[in-house]
Amino acid sequence: MTYWQFRLCAKPSARLLLHYLKLSNLRPSKATKRKSNCAGRVTEDRGLPCCARYGTSLSQHELIDSYRDLAHRSVFVKLPLIDKPGEFILVWTATPWTLTANTSLAVHPDMEYNKVEEYGESLNVIAGALASLKPGYKVVDTVMGSDLVGLRYRGPFYDLPAQQGIETRVVA
Repeated sequence: MTYWQFRLCAKPSARLLLHYLKLSNLRPSKATKRKSNCAGRVTEDRGLPCCARYGTSLSQHELIDSYRDLAHRSVFVKLPLIDKPGEFILVWTATPWTLTANTSLAVHPDMEYNKVEEYGESLNVIAGALASLKPGYKVVDTVMGSDLVGLRYRGPFYDLPAQQGIETRVVA
């Protein structure tokens, strides 16, 4: 039995530990010392639940299987395009706390983006996300993502001193 076979055992018991120590190439003094270190920590019929894949011990939280699906909040942000005054690009993110550090906006070059008129403003929205807009918009034009690449935009925190001088662009 190798060390890793012992570690990957689902519930190592004291008997298995002693079996491992007997088969290992340890000197008797080291094996005795290791046995004494384990004294009181490993009992005969009560093993430690281990992950079969990684060989790590499982927490009580993992054992009671209290994981559940959560509905995480996400935000839509309207960012003005510097190169096209009066036009915006609508961005969706599930991690709004990263908006302060973002320096580029990724678009898919082969996807269609609709230019939408809503409340007198022109928004560039990916075609599949039109359902997330409120009714009352009007599709004006359709452009490919590759047409948006290279455009500069203003980030949501552009007015902060730390954001001054940072150039933000649309990338593919």
